[in-house]
Amino acid sequence: WGPEAGIYLLRSVSGFKFRVDTAFDYNLTMIVDPGDSPSLDGSYSGSVSLAIYNSAGDATLLHEVLDGQLAVTGRLGPGTYMLQGLSGKFGPWETFQGPAYFAQWTVQQPAVPTIAYQPSDHSTACGGTVVFSVGTASPPSNYTFQWRRNFTPLTDGPGVSGATTPTLTLTNACSADDYDVVVTGPNPAGGTISEPSRLAHLSIISTPTGIETDPVSESPIAQIRAASPNPFRAGTALSYTVPRATRLRATVYDASGARVRDLTDVVVSGPGSIVWDGRTQRGDRAPAGVYFVHVDAGAVRETKKVVLLK
Repeated sequence: WGPEAGIYLLRSVSGFKFRVDTAFDYNLTMIVDPGDSPSLDGSYSGSVSLAIYNSAGDATLLHEVLDGQLAVTGRLGPGTYMLQGLSGKFGPWETFQGPAYFAQWTVQQPAVPTIAYQPSDHSTACGGTVVFSVGTASPPSNYTFQWRRNFTPLTDGPGVSGATTPTLTLTNACSADDYDVVVTGPNPAGGTISEPSRLAHLSIISTPTGIETDPVSESPIAQIRAASPNPFRAGTALSYTVPRATRLRATVYDASGARVRDLTDVVVSGPGSIVWDGRTQRGDRAPAGVYFVHVDAGAVRETKKVVLLK
């Protein structure tokens, strides 16, 4: 293709898009050789990039090489990613050495992931209040937390509280954004390790109230309903419907994000319920207060707030 005789455009794109449901460690080497002549418009003619997608389908670049080499290692959270190489040439040349690109990518699941449950997507009317929370594999005192909006670190201020705690609270929320949290703690291999959470998307909806609505999964795999009774003393139950055989896991966390009780880890289908009797993993009665029941059912991940009375 060309705008006039003797002008040519050549383009090659290769890549793969993939989803990962757990945190993973990675090693990535990216190389771009720009070829033997520059583009006429001065732009780079080759690239290798790694991008992450939010639930709305928008991509954000994590790493990119336009000319030369980059080798990076790190840990990423659950999400949908794209690793892509691109080569292009635009000009009057009839023979040339075009740009070449190379990527080597290896991933490995951590032996001990830092994050035990991930922040959930939320929706609210403009002006509403939204709470994002994260749970850790061991007591939160072992970790530091940094929440981010669109990958920019947050600080406490008007409309934002808990930016460096397990629970982020937004008031007067009025823009659709992505939120995640970077949790840093001890690395079993030595030193420390930082693990970002999944991207939790905040959607702004048109409703007559500013009250946050429960996130609704678009997946037909499972439906998780609110706990009842709530508040409770002797016990509470979350009912569910799972159309096909699915692994169902449920865990109780306290308001600080510490694990209190593993409730279930079974393969189920059809309707059923998850019951918590208000006791800890050791069988002791948990202190009165606010707790969160995190449920994983295939592609559905939801967190329900419950209140235990004295």
